[in-house]
Amino acid sequence: IVDYNGGVLYDKFVKPESHIVNFRTFVSGVKPSHMKTAVPFKQARKHVLDVLKGQILVGHSLKNDFKALEYVHEKETTRDTSTFHRFKDNNCPMSLKRLADRELGLSIQNGAHSSVEDARVALMLYKKYRKEWEQKLAKGQRAFNYRDIKNSLLEHIESRGTTPQKVPKLNSNSNPSQKPSNLSAPSSNNDEFDKSSTDSTSSSLNSVQIVNKKNRDNQHQKTTGNSKLKNKVAQKQKSWNRSQRKPTPHYQRNYGK
Repeated sequence: IVDYNGGVLYDKFVKPESHIVNFRTFVSGVKPSHMKTAVPFKQARKHVLDVLKGQILVGHSLKNDFKALEYVHEKETTRDTSTFHRFKDNNCPMSLKRLADRELGLSIQNGAHSSVEDARVALMLYKKYRKEWEQKLAKGQRAFNYRDIKNSLLEHIESRGTTPQKVPKLNSNSNPSQKPSNLSAPSSNNDEFDKSSTDSTSSSLNSVQIVNKKNRDNQHQKTTGNSKLKNKVAQKQKSWNRSQRKPTPHYQRNYGK
């Protein structure tokens, strides 16, 4: 682990809890002799998590490091160079060695890998496009998230000691001008919902229902009329095809024996 300026914060050999089958020294650079002074996994993990707490983490293919650490860093403060759009080839992630050669002109990982070198190269890649990267992330964070807004509103309502009431839904077949049956009218000394108002509303609702019925009848007539017209056109086309059929020559006719 290195800081923003490339200074080493943590660089130690860690002894895993499971049995080591292959050290892969030609790639990792780890030898059996290094395990004699290696730090236990739990101790190293605790130290690393203390260093990463509340920090912006930059690295390449961090999912592999998280898997080894048994840890997942916060998404808002993670900068993985394997997922940035400028570091992809045909929407596929590129290796750190290839990125270092293409973006920085550096040749790395020619022999055994150096963890400090890999960390510094990933940090240099991030610094090259830091402004664009952070602007893109800030733009995405400013987008409204409906679920977060809904949950925050519900928490605010519950904190005030009130429970949100659900608005009854109207059926798709019902008239939107009709009043739901489970809603009660406000009561007062001056009864606003008197008999005259209820009569007027019922008459208006009846008129609306009559208009809707007429519209449905007209629509049904149009559809049936169109189907009849299509049948007539098809019959005329069929008769015309028969009339245009050429007669069979006499030498091709089968009169039978």
